[in-house]
Amino acid sequence: MTNNNDTQSEAFNVKEFITEALSYKYLYIASFFICILIAFLVNKFSPTVYEVNSVIGPVEDKRSSMLGSNDLFSGLGALAESRNLENDINSLNSFSLVATTIRNLNLEIGYFVGKSNLFQKPSQIYLGNPYTVSIDKSHIQPINTRFHIDILDEQSYRLTASEDEAAYYNYIDNATVSDKNIFKIDTICRFNETISSYNFKFSVALNKDYFNPVDSEEKDYFFEFYHLDYLTKSYLKRLKVEPVSIRSSLISVFFNGENKRLTIDFLNNYIQSYLDENLAKKNKIAVNTINFIDSQISEITDDLTKSESELRDYRSAHQVTDLSYQGQQALAQLTQIENERSMLQVQERYYNYILDYFEKNQDMAGLAPPSAANVVDPIMNTLVLELLALNAERSTILSNNAEKNLFLVQIENKIRLQKQAIIENVKNNLNTLNLTQNELDYRESKLSGEISRLPRTELNMVSMQRKFNLTDAIYTFLLEKQSEAAIAMASNYPDYEILEPARDVT
Repeated sequence: MTNNNDTQSEAFNVKEFITEALSYKYLYIASFFICILIAFLVNKFSPTVYEVNSVIGPVEDKRSSMLGSNDLFSGLGALAESRNLENDINSLNSFSLVATTIRNLNLEIGYFVGKSNLFQKPSQIYLGNPYTVSIDKSHIQPINTRFHIDILDEQSYRLTASEDEAAYYNYIDNATVSDKNIFKIDTICRFNETISSYNFKFSVALNKDYFNPVDSEEKDYFFEFYHLDYLTKSYLKRLKVEPVSIRSSLISVFFNGENKRLTIDFLNNYIQSYLDENLAKKNKIAVNTINFIDSQISEITDDLTKSESELRDYRSAHQVTDLSYQGQQALAQLTQIENERSMLQVQERYYNYILDYFEKNQDMAGLAPPSAANVVDPIMNTLVLELLALNAERSTILSNNAEKNLFLVQIENKIRLQKQAIIENVKNNLNTLNLTQNELDYRESKLSGEISRLPRTELNMVSMQRKFNLTDAIYTFLLEKQSEAAIAMASNYPDYEILEPARDVT
């Protein structure tokens, strides 16, 4: 009996609830149509966001076996080790790389047209803007402040701006000088003339190809200056990098934005900047080699010119052209000794260069490899290349704006230990070179006794010829190494290539 009463009570409650709900049916219908209207308005007036993507893939090593077999080339290419897909993806999410692309495209200035209201917001102009602003980066500029431009004619324009919390920004130092400043301006200016005050300095040029007097009267043009770091962070958030598939070595890079042409150009330029930076890192060793050799050549060129001039003048003054057979034999033996010594001296210069470099530099990116001085010690070669690889990894972490990365401390410790190992190896090699040079000095002293019995004129000529041959041998050796390094740099290429660039139609 109690169960029947409960069932009737529940049925009554449900019926009462339905009756009560149906009494608000007109409110539900009105709410439904209001939501439909809101959805329509949002869909109609919200800005269109475009997403474009580009696909890059690893490049196969197609260099000839001749280049691959050369010790110098293999040493210069040692950093081009097997690719780590995850590391490359992290490298593509680079703060510094985005900032570089923004500078290359001059996106530090934003151009807009239109007015802000409930149903519409200004649209950014990328191409076809009727004017171009050139800023003086040595002067502070007000950032995030709208400068409205009314083009009066082809010679003049009206510039207005009003901001109660403007920030003054220094582009060169990349720092905000002051915040929350009252900034107001309303003036008539001429195109291509610099306008300046204590808080801004720039000029505006008219693009006559895109200037239409009728449009200029109807449209509201304005531009803004941006803080590079904040702008870079906003662009970095719109960037997405991921592998094409789990087992694929291809990488797909996505970027979205409201201006389709700007979005496409930014992504293509960003990918190209990544490839250029990747190639620059691979060429760094060759560049360091050439710089080191150039410094050595500049020191020895004057000595070679001087010794050549002295030998020529002596032959002319004493009418001596050739040495006797005994003199030629002695000179040949001396030349062999001096050639061996010249090689040792080049190696000694390189070892001293390493010690001096470690004393004066914290960044190891500019260190020249052992192949620059014909150092055949495989241990030394491995140590230097590992140090360059660690330094490149450290630079990658820092470029991703990850100063607090836990791996950074580990890498810096590895770099410190690697430097100590190299210094110890260098000192051991210098001791070995000293012993070898002592042996050469002993052989030379025995040969000097035989040479002393030659006639005075011939003896002087042997000495001059010996000096010239030594300098010329070192000079020739350095030129050969310079050419090898230049060829190695010319044969380098990025680790990745663009398989699918971003385009209008995808």
